[in-house]
Formats: sequence, structure tokens, C-alpha cells
Amino acid sequence: MYLLKPTLDCNLRCHYCYENEHRSRTDDYGKYDISAVLQEIMSLEDKSQIVLHGGEPLTLGKENVDAILKTVFEKTGCSSIQTNGVLIDDEYVQMFEKYKTSVGVSLDGTGDLNRYRCGESMTAKIYSDIVRMKDRGLNVSVIAVLSKANAGSDSELELFENYLKNLSEKKISGRVNPCTGDPNCSLNDERLSIVYSRLAWYCYSNGLQWSPFTDIWNVMRGDGRVVCTFRECDIFHTRSAEVILGDALHTNCMRVSVKDLYMRHPSEYKTRSEILSQVPQEFGGCQDCEYWEYCKGGCPSQAIDGDWRNRTESCKMYKAVFSIARNIQSFGVAKKTPCTSKSNKQSHSGGHSDGIEHIDGNMRHMDSNIGGE
Repeated sequence: MYLLKPTLDCNLRCHYCYENEHRSRTDDYGKYDISAVLQEIMSLEDKSQIVLHGGEPLTLGKENVDAILKTVFEKTGCSSIQTNGVLIDDEYVQMFEKYKTSVGVSLDGTGDLNRYRCGESMTAKIYSDIVRMKDRGLNVSVIAVLSKANAGSDSELELFENYLKNLSEKKISGRVNPCTGDPNCSLNDERLSIVYSRLAWYCYSNGLQWSPFTDIWNVMRGDGRVVCTFRECDIFHTRSAEVILGDALHTNCMRVSVKDLYMRHPSEYKTRSEILSQVPQEFGGCQDCEYWEYCKGGCPSQAIDGDWRNRTESCKMYKAVFSIARNIQSFGVAKKTPCTSKSNKQSHSGGHSDGIEHIDGNMRHMDSNIGGE
């Protein structure tokens, strides 16, 4: 997958956004050369999924967004975008229809659940636009970040569960990501495990197709169609996402390039996997972990102590969900699962059908399950 990031500028600047670190180091994050980006799109040798990303891509303005989506459409026959939804209007919706655009929208819930992003009136507008685009036949998905705002208390988590269910009833699905960019917003390790375990049971028992729960379900059944979180990752050559910046420079997934790892190595290596599989768990590795073959240590951008050679800091949470999925598959304690509710097939806007998750995070063309940021 190619992620087009002509600008890292954003009209929301959420406190937990991982790109804040990029923005804090330079004044050039909003500069771009549209001509260079368009030329680079046309020069790509393959027709992998190309996603207009950011920052907030709609801050580029309608003329530039139209030019990019048109170029991608002419090259691949479709297009994709990941947006916070604030600037969506009728003209953009018509543009998305024209260029067969899969639209990923970042929204952490309805009402006050989305307070880390924006106020309730704007939240209501974004939610309405999501439903409107879906009703008009667009492929729409949602990325929600779990934080103290929407999962800090059990009452908030119940509202969030209803949010996922309401979207699912409208045949809209997506991905639920843990908040990791700001300790003031993030859930602690214990609470995160509780929240994800509860959401796993909720999704599995109600047949809701939300990542990462469908991904965990799939990988434990031997199905390789999972987000890159559960695939081997070389931070010097991120297979799941190749980023194209505003000057047409190619770099790695911005989650790992946050520490200035911009140079993309031409070859991919399995150094991290080799390390993790041999280092005892008490020292940050994955040796003898019963879920190693399914997890591969998680995303290196979320590694313990920020060291890519360690496993993910969310290890406890993922182990809890893997355990739940294994028990359900072994004992059939739920009648509905992501793989048995085919009548509830939902739309997915780009993302991780081949192990990619940056439109943040859905999977396309999947009958049995559903994954930027």
C-alpha cells in the first residue's frame, strides 16, 4: 500500500496523534509540491492501493484533492482517503462518488466520547456525513481511538459499544486502535486489557466485524488476511505501508519514522522477529509465548520503551483477546462470530487486506471479516 502524505498539517491536531512529534521538529510539515506528487503517482510501477492520507488531506483544498484522487483513479480505477471528516461537504461527497473513493473517517464515538477530537456539534456533523455517504453508496469505514474519553469508565464504554453496534447496523465497520500518543489520554495497561476483552466479547457475541477482533479471529484460524499489527515488520522497510511525502520522497510507515527513520532500505529483513523469538519475555522478547505465531510481537512503533527490538507494550491486552478468541473457537460459546455472520457483510474502505492498516484500518473484499492512523 502507498500512503500519500502531501501534508502533515491538520485542522484538529489531536493531543494523542503520533504525527505531533513530526510537526514539533520542523516548520516544513505543511509544505508540498502537488506536481511532484502527481508525477510520482503516475510513475509507480505497480497498482497497489493508493491512499490519500495526512495530516488532514482535505486541508490541501478541493483543487488539489480533486487532482490527486483523479490521478489515482486514472491509474487504479478507484481511490481512497483517510480524513477526520471536519471539512467534508457536498462537493467533496460528489468528488468521492466521481472517483470511486473509499472514505475512512476518524471518529472516536458520538457526543462527548469524541471530545479529544472536537466538540459535540462537529461530532454530530461528522457522524451524519458518515451515514450520508454510506446511504449514497460510498464505501465508508471508521477508525476509533480508545482513550479515557470513550472507555475511561464502564458507562462510557457501554456508550462506545452502542456506537459500534449502531454503525454496524448501517453496514459500516472499521478499526478500534489503542490511544498511545499521550499519557493524559491513554488508558493504563490494566484498563486497556479490560476494555479490549469486553469489546472482544461484545463483538464476537453480536457478530460485529471490527478490527482488531476480526484479525485475531482470522489469524487463529490460519487466515492470513490480517492487519500489519500481527505481521512481521522491518522498520527500515515497512512492507505494509510505503509513504510518499509532499516532495515525492518515499519513506517508511510514519509510525516508525517518527524517530527520523526516513531512509527506506531497498530490502526487507526479519531481524526483529529473529530477536523477539529468542529473547525471554521478562526481557521484552516473545520467547515461548503461546501466541507468537499469531502476533509476531505486535507493532514496533508501540514497542516497550520505544525500542523496536522489544515486543509491543500492549502485549497483555492482546494476549487477553487471543485467549478469548481461542476459547470461542474451541468451545463455540458464541453463536455469532465474524466468520459466521455472512449475512451481515459490511463495507470496508481500504486498509489491510494484505496486512496493511493505515486507512486506519479496514479490510476490503472479505466475506467473513473486515485497518492510518
